[in-house]
Amino acid sequence: MIGLLVTVALGGLIIYLVHLYMSKPMNYWKDKGVPYLPGSPLFGNMTDVVFRRVSMGENFVKMYKDLEGHKFAGYFQFQTPVLMVRDPELINNFLIKDFGNFHDRNLPSSEDFDLMGSSLANLTGQRWRSLRYKLTPTFTSGKLKRMFSQIVSCSDDIIEHVATLPKREAIEVRDLMFKFTINVIGSTAFGLKIDSHKAVEGRNKVFIDMSKRFFRPSTLQFIKFFARMNHPRLTETLGLRMNDAEMEEFFTTLVADIIRLRQAEEQDARSNNKRREDFLQMMIDRLNRSSKQEVASNTMGSKEEVASNTRSSKEEVAPNTRSKDSEERLEAEDQFLMDQLKNVPQDGKQANDIELTDQIMTSQTFVFIAGGSETTAAVLQFALFELAHKPEVQQKVHQEIDDALNGGQSFTYDAVRDMKYLENVLNETLRLHPPGGILPRFCTENYQVPGTDLVLEKGSQIAVPVLGIHRDAKYFPQPDEFIPERFDEEIPKGVFFPFGGGPRICIAMRLAMLQMKIFLARLLMKYSVKLSDKTTVPLQLMSDSIVQHVKGGVWLYFEPRKLQYTVLYYIFDSRRIFFTDLFSKMIGLLVTVALGGSIIYLVHLYLSRAQNYWKDKGVPNLPGSPLFGNMTDVILKRASMGENLVKMYKDLEGHKIGGYFQFQTPVLMVRDPELINNFLIKDLGNFHDRNLPVSEDFDLMGSGLVSMTGQRWRSLRYKLTPSFTSGKLKRMFSQIVSCSDDIIEHVATLPKGEAIEVRDLMFKFTINVIGSTAFGLQIDSHKAVEGRNKVFIDMSKRFFRPSTLQFIKFFIRMTSPRLMETLGLRMNDAEMDQFFTTLVTDIVRLRQAEEQDAGSNIKRREDFLQMMIDMRNRSSNRTIASNTRSKDSEERLEAEDQFLMDQLKNVPKDGKQAYDIELTDRIMTSQAFVFIAGGSETTAAVLQFALFELAHKPEVQQKVHREIDDALNGGQSFTYDAVRDMKYLENVLNETLRLHPPGSILARFCTENYQVPGTDLVLEKGSQIQVPVIGIHRDAKYFPQPDEFIPERFDEEIPKGVFFPFGGGPRICIAMRLAMLQMKIFLARLLMKYSVKLSDKTTVPLQLMSDSIVQHVKGGVWLYFEPRKLQ
Repeated sequence: MIGLLVTVALGGLIIYLVHLYMSKPMNYWKDKGVPYLPGSPLFGNMTDVVFRRVSMGENFVKMYKDLEGHKFAGYFQFQTPVLMVRDPELINNFLIKDFGNFHDRNLPSSEDFDLMGSSLANLTGQRWRSLRYKLTPTFTSGKLKRMFSQIVSCSDDIIEHVATLPKREAIEVRDLMFKFTINVIGSTAFGLKIDSHKAVEGRNKVFIDMSKRFFRPSTLQFIKFFARMNHPRLTETLGLRMNDAEMEEFFTTLVADIIRLRQAEEQDARSNNKRREDFLQMMIDRLNRSSKQEVASNTMGSKEEVASNTRSSKEEVAPNTRSKDSEERLEAEDQFLMDQLKNVPQDGKQANDIELTDQIMTSQTFVFIAGGSETTAAVLQFALFELAHKPEVQQKVHQEIDDALNGGQSFTYDAVRDMKYLENVLNETLRLHPPGGILPRFCTENYQVPGTDLVLEKGSQIAVPVLGIHRDAKYFPQPDEFIPERFDEEIPKGVFFPFGGGPRICIAMRLAMLQMKIFLARLLMKYSVKLSDKTTVPLQLMSDSIVQHVKGGVWLYFEPRKLQYTVLYYIFDSRRIFFTDLFSKMIGLLVTVALGGSIIYLVHLYLSRAQNYWKDKGVPNLPGSPLFGNMTDVILKRASMGENLVKMYKDLEGHKIGGYFQFQTPVLMVRDPELINNFLIKDLGNFHDRNLPVSEDFDLMGSGLVSMTGQRWRSLRYKLTPSFTSGKLKRMFSQIVSCSDDIIEHVATLPKGEAIEVRDLMFKFTINVIGSTAFGLQIDSHKAVEGRNKVFIDMSKRFFRPSTLQFIKFFIRMTSPRLMETLGLRMNDAEMDQFFTTLVTDIVRLRQAEEQDAGSNIKRREDFLQMMIDMRNRSSNRTIASNTRSKDSEERLEAEDQFLMDQLKNVPKDGKQAYDIELTDRIMTSQAFVFIAGGSETTAAVLQFALFELAHKPEVQQKVHREIDDALNGGQSFTYDAVRDMKYLENVLNETLRLHPPGSILARFCTENYQVPGTDLVLEKGSQIQVPVIGIHRDAKYFPQPDEFIPERFDEEIPKGVFFPFGGGPRICIAMRLAMLQMKIFLARLLMKYSVKLSDKTTVPLQLMSDSIVQHVKGGVWLYFEPRKLQ
């Protein structure tokens, strides 16, 4: 009895002491004065997860909601205190701004304990930094493009497998998606064809079984996951591996065997072996480079490390992106993240000294499996569920896919990339069902939380509650509804983390998005998905899994589609208005409203001050909104840019000048022809620039003739003007005729009796002409479905792709180019710049090589690139006169050009030579690109409007037919002179340019203070003036019946200062003769054979799209092309 009492007493005492010991950490946040959620002594706030009452994601959502009203708060992961960060600004601090204090995802652990230890996911400090530097260039768009066909093949294998399954039986989606993702990983990471849908034995079956083990749902796996993160040394001491030894042994042996095999193949057939496009091969390539040379070049001493990491040949990234991939550059986002790595504190060792051993490479390939098989399969499962659950969303995706592939066009990387709504669907899936419920970071140095007294000690853990933020109505209204359209707008920073955040964001996120988009696009091309009754709705999640698993699975029917490329569909908006419980949050809401209202008021006051600019100067002006100025209707897509300018022009009726606002920028609108002549010609010395100075190195537009300023522009204009003489254009005549005939013959192959959308047809013609006359290439846009020509076409289309963003960038570039450079807002994306830079460089090198090989016997090419090459080959010190002699000595500048050249003397000199600009490859590439930017969409638009007017006015078309017939009567040749003499056809084009000018405004910037003649107004240096081209063109004072299409008005001379089809003054479009010539040739060749008639599909009067720089017609212009009975 006494012994029993002693035992009970001792046991009770031990339990009490253990309880006290375990309870002590539960006061951690209380002692720091941080709001927190009390937890149990053993499991902290994870009790419900441990006992499988809720999933991990559901548990974090509950904690997130319980902490409503706090920017951050504490909770407990078992015994570990964790700071939950709920505020987007603070999140940005932890993940990016103060990355130097939070660069690790877990506490340091041994790299030798298991395969996960030496992976990018688990490495810490400089070891992680070094490996991230080495691996980031492996995931550029260029690398992914090379894997595109592999992913398509894996997709098609699974889709063909679906076709073999019993018809009208529901399929469990998660396992099907895993088959796809593991096939992709086998191909893109290891270079293996896994065929998981067929594998029943052998190495492939083992590969699949081993891959499944990591995410096998179990409470033990969940506990090991958190133990590894919080107590890595303890897990090592206890031998708690995330992966079993058999799994690790299998992948270690597999990778070692592949490496040895490839090294042997390379030695046996060094120059003939076919290069594999997989990540293991890329790591092998990197291993084969001299690591000593890389380290030496990457580190110039600890003080210079950051700078050396971003230098050309002295950096880690650049060598990794050269060799075969020399044309690739890091995406801007990657470069930003790479730059953030400088915040990782250094310990005196070299930052890039990690060696790609077999162990390191095996770890990375294993991480592809751990991070890209179950997780990606889960997202695809949820995406297919949502599509089946929301048929109206699925219908939109079907429509986008059908439109992208309309007419049987190729399934390409660019086509998939441009499927924006499909991307929205995936982003919305990742919002509602993120593969990771939290983002953990560990404090690597003591850190004071901004705006508080809280100091986090080294080793503290913070967590971003991803799922909680993703489902917060403050950031995502109707958060539990699946609404892909919410991603049409930009998502605020710090609230969306589909792949993590900051420099430790998932390195393979582009690959994940690409493979999911490819699979869904390939699947939904052929199938519709419908829910089976075997699927429980709403979904219930399994509670013992790290990655979200659905209880009972998602079961779907896959129904083959009856494909039609013209789909009429009805979109049912099933969104419901979501109301929150305002009463419980009233106090916080009132404070938020008060603070928000104060901030808005102060911002409003600041922005409103700028709107008084013209009023203070006594200039008649149009009041504008504080934020958008007079561009509100354009930004909100209520009017096109041209329509907006016409309205402002009319509102300023009776004034020679008037002020308005382009966003925050005051602009002087000049309405008087005499003043316009002053600004554009007479006083050119004060208004010789079209925009404020911009860096020529930022993007291709910077060193284009349209963007250059001052003497650099003057010099280049001098050099290039002789390239556009009549003699030069005559030599290109046959090329333009050939391009015209190619498109006209293409028209003959289209279905008879069907209307044709004209804009796309005209673009095919103009891009063919540019390819031929600017680059010397035969583009054949009417045939191109793949290869270089298809890429050329796609890249050319990007610049003028209609969007509000492109419109805003256009105006920011004009008024605040330095801001644009700071924000990294390129007019062209880096891929486009790189493509044309490489293309021009290759052409120049090829021609130089040909010239050296063939001497004077090579056939001379008649294109502008060749003319620039010829100019460069001449002495750069020659004058303009010498530039117009040599072979072309018989040519003289036209009188109008000579007048404009003479005007250039008004551009102030700075003591340097006026003609000292060198035609570098960069300069030539920029000019070639300007031909595309200024001559493809714009010329195509004018031709579209001209054909519309001819079809809309049959009597005008009849006159054009007669003029063409008369010019070629009796079988006379179709010659340059014959086309030049078609005066009525020229009238038609001039009248089209009057009614539908490609440029609605002419912009000039004041380069020196200037007093406007006849007024007291002084324009300061940097002020902008604009000529409202479209307003003047439609002013009855200058053009009676301005809205009528009357070509005969150009039989009479048009007064000066009222007609600007190609601009005005010395900055008039340098290629205007080429534009007129190609339009006249095309229309003449077309109307020799065809009459054009309006289709009912064309809306009359025309309505213009509101989000485009160049005028686009809503719904397009549709015409019938009827062969003429020629006599």
